[in-house]
Amino acid sequence: MSRNAFLQLAACFAISFATLTGCSESGTPSTDQTSATQSADVDSAEAPVGRLDNSVVPNRYSIELRIDPSQERFSGSVTIDISLNEPRDSIWLHGKNLDISEVYLTDSHSNRVEASYEERLESGVSLLSLERLVDAGPATLHFTYSAAFNTSSNALFKIVRGEDSYAATQLEAIAARQVFPGFDEPGFKVPFDLTVVTRADDVVVTNTPEASAETLADGFVRHVFETTRPLPTYLLAFAVGPYDLVDYGMIPANSIRHREVALRGIAARGLGSRMEYALKNTDGLLSLLEEYFGTPYPYKKLDLIAVPESFGGAMENAGAITYDEYLILMDEESPLSQRRAYTRVHAHEMAHMWFGDLVTPAWWNDIWLNESFASWMQAKVAHAYWPEGEFDRVTLKRALGAMANDSLASAREIREPIDNNDKIEGAFDGITYRKGAGVLAMLERYVGEDRFQAGVRLHMDRHADGTATAEDFMASLAEGTERVEIEAAFRSFIEQPGVPLLSVALDCEDEQNPRLKVRQARYAPLGSAIDPGASEWQIPMCVSFVAGGVEKSTCTLLSEREQFINLDTDSCPTQVHPNADGSGYYRFSLDETGWENLIADALNLAPAEALVLADSLDAGFRAGVVPAESYVAGMSTLVSHETWDVADAATNYFESIADIIEDSQLDPVEQAFRDIVRPRFAELGDASDSGSNLLRQRMQRFLIIIAKDPVMRGQLAEQAAARIGLDGGPDPSAAPASLLETIFTVGVQDLGEPFFDLLLEQATASEDPAFRESATGALGRVEDPMLVRKLQAILLTGKFKGTEFRDIVRRQMARRATIDSSYAWLREHTETIIGMMPGALTGGIVPTLGRSFCTTDRADEWHAFITAHADKLPGYERDLAQATESIRLCAALRQASAAELVAAFEKHE
Repeated sequence: MSRNAFLQLAACFAISFATLTGCSESGTPSTDQTSATQSADVDSAEAPVGRLDNSVVPNRYSIELRIDPSQERFSGSVTIDISLNEPRDSIWLHGKNLDISEVYLTDSHSNRVEASYEERLESGVSLLSLERLVDAGPATLHFTYSAAFNTSSNALFKIVRGEDSYAATQLEAIAARQVFPGFDEPGFKVPFDLTVVTRADDVVVTNTPEASAETLADGFVRHVFETTRPLPTYLLAFAVGPYDLVDYGMIPANSIRHREVALRGIAARGLGSRMEYALKNTDGLLSLLEEYFGTPYPYKKLDLIAVPESFGGAMENAGAITYDEYLILMDEESPLSQRRAYTRVHAHEMAHMWFGDLVTPAWWNDIWLNESFASWMQAKVAHAYWPEGEFDRVTLKRALGAMANDSLASAREIREPIDNNDKIEGAFDGITYRKGAGVLAMLERYVGEDRFQAGVRLHMDRHADGTATAEDFMASLAEGTERVEIEAAFRSFIEQPGVPLLSVALDCEDEQNPRLKVRQARYAPLGSAIDPGASEWQIPMCVSFVAGGVEKSTCTLLSEREQFINLDTDSCPTQVHPNADGSGYYRFSLDETGWENLIADALNLAPAEALVLADSLDAGFRAGVVPAESYVAGMSTLVSHETWDVADAATNYFESIADIIEDSQLDPVEQAFRDIVRPRFAELGDASDSGSNLLRQRMQRFLIIIAKDPVMRGQLAEQAAARIGLDGGPDPSAAPASLLETIFTVGVQDLGEPFFDLLLEQATASEDPAFRESATGALGRVEDPMLVRKLQAILLTGKFKGTEFRDIVRRQMARRATIDSSYAWLREHTETIIGMMPGALTGGIVPTLGRSFCTTDRADEWHAFITAHADKLPGYERDLAQATESIRLCAALRQASAAELVAAFEKHE
């Protein structure tokens, strides 16, 4: 007997003594006893709360679903070809809220092994217990089951619109387990054979083209679809119901793709004609993506599905992309903002067909790379396709927006370990989408666009139809760009939280050899618990400067806490901008002279450089290092910048900073807002270019809603009444669609109950997504206490879609006039309101509702309120920590700087 056999036999005797079982000559428990022993071990083991191991791996699925949206339940049968990498008598997998009527396994010899199924964790981790030990090797799992349709825009959900019933899916992140049992993780990427049984007249759409259809004895139709390319479970999609199906023909072949692609639009009954705009503009966007990746669109068809119920955006299901109706149903006359949203989001979702679908993250800790890449790519492609839409600064603006969250002590790193299913949804936030995209843009600027593209293409070639990690992507970039230092820089930004703050001082002691002294730290606002010196990055830094009347720039990699940068000039610069082209994900701080010189020339700055100036100026004031007068002067100057989004950004900073001012001190501040913004608004006149239209819309909202301009409000009240027909029939021509939300807001606030009631009636009855968006946005700003109570009662009736409900509650909780009454209502109806929040993101939505409070007492109270309902809010912890931290920071800034800020506005001329 070998030493290994002896040890095995000894181990078996130890087990048999405790369990009164016997041993075979080989040293393994006898077959009829192994099952009991192994099952006891499984029963005593904890269910895996995070990632499953690789002891059992799926190879292929065959799924048949019977979907009748007129019913309350659906049913299905699933077979999963698996590999057992070790002998097993139990299998951990995923299934949630499924009524399993039959389950068994067939082994490699086609022997049937009976099994039982039990859901073990609320997250949907389930245990399959086999009646005997099954040897390692191939096997097949068989399930027959039924389940209730979801009612919260998640998993497989039904929608009732009028007399029609529809079904659709939203499976990301971990909702596929509510539709069929399986291995619901992105790393398990395999082919699927999909079959759907439907009512005879229903349209049915999934990821691949239909291969055959057969009418069954009961009149239902069995639709069989072609086998998919390898996919993870979260990228499957199903849509069933009396949809309009618009066949747009074939997207023609091009220099990259030598085959045609079928393009279709799917919308609720009667709305198919509204798909024309989206379908018409798909080819151009798709072709640009193919040119960038250098490879053809990966799938046989492309369906665009307008889901009749809002589920919160769009989803990149392979070959069957789903959209909220607002993002896809429109025409040439729709508001510019809506058409821009379509272009950007459509480019984002189609970018995922390569980065996310063709190459998929191995685990959820790298979902940031999926979304960061698509967010970065969307702006590049949208701007190339429609330059007049002005998408070239979208990535920068979104990255600056992420810095507010990234400035918190409770901020997370981009690439965060995920060891629990309950933490997965928390990975879908501004850090993932916005900061990640900003870091990619910074790295592209540093290595060059062509080299960066070469790295991306190498990555796609290496991992097509498979999975990849962030390490794989960094290795591809380093090799493709031939810049090995990029990996260390990349890691320094994705593996720690926070915004770098670069303190920059000009050193002209040797006037012919000027240089900059740069010191890096982590940015920390007033009242923060952040240790600024505890973080260090490797930062691609580009600086622009003016010396001798000539503008120059230089770039370097900051790798030390303090570093000197030599400037290529023989005279002392008169101006230094520490973030040339706005491409760096960092903030900067200057001495008094540096700020004065930069602000004095702010109107001549390139738009991107003006945007990062505004952000760093705001950050400096919030950190207590920029005086209020300098802050007000700088933002006032930027309001007059000729570029629309620079002026818009400055007004947004004004709106945000007003939160620290007490109600009793607002009058002079609002007057100053009117004095600062009115001249720039007047300059817009009747200009019809995209930038002017966008700025007019946003400045009008600012002047009316934030600055409370009485003259403008009176004019818009008349338009609001005429538009909805308060005194007669509705007149759509009475108000431009792009300004509708602001106009309706004036009506809701100034025209009383008759207007409120009529707008509410029209909003809930409308199938026009742009109108509903404007109307519900306005209803969420109601301030009259009686109408607020009326709105609260109506919200609980379910008349609004899930995302509309969420947005109205958010808006009411964010407004001074309604936050207290809304909070009281939330406390009174907590469980009902939590239950009505859409999708699987409740744990991330509800804790953030209190962010607009601004006292330490409220921070404590809010923390206690949310933790008291923690059992209904999975994954709430970080969102609550960030909400309460934001409240405390607001309170600290109010105490330290509000009086100074009010005085600066009063003094401003």
